[in-house]
Amino acid sequence: MISRLKILTNICLVLCLTTACRDTTTKPNSLQTELSDKLNAALAMDKGTPRHNTLCQIATEAASAGEVDLVFKAITEIHPNHRNNLLSTCSKALAKHGKTPEAVSLAKQITNDTSRNNLLAQIAGGNVE
Repeated sequence: MISRLKILTNICLVLCLTTACRDTTTKPNSLQTELSDKLNAALAMDKGTPRHNTLCQIATEAASAGEVDLVFKAITEIHPNHRNNLLSTCSKALAKHGKTPEAVSLAKQITNDTSRNNLLAQIAGGNVE
């Protein structure tokens, strides 16, 4: 009986120690890190078409991966007159990831009333194309 108690005590001790020593900090996944590095590189570029196109690509990739913060950072760096299509694409991708509030936030920024309302209706109906 004592040996069983000793074994159980040792098992509990090992479990407690391994659980307490585990690193519980959240670390960015490799895709998030890669996208973040790409975004930083794009932001270092001179303003112009190559930078714009790169930011659009990164925002789209980030939205497809469900990386909301990176999407918002990339989009804010794009001239407002050129955002509508990108806002729509990223909003749809985020909605498909179940990130509805973020998708709605992006959709609300679309300046074309018809496009904005159609996208919001798709999101509200849960049938994003």
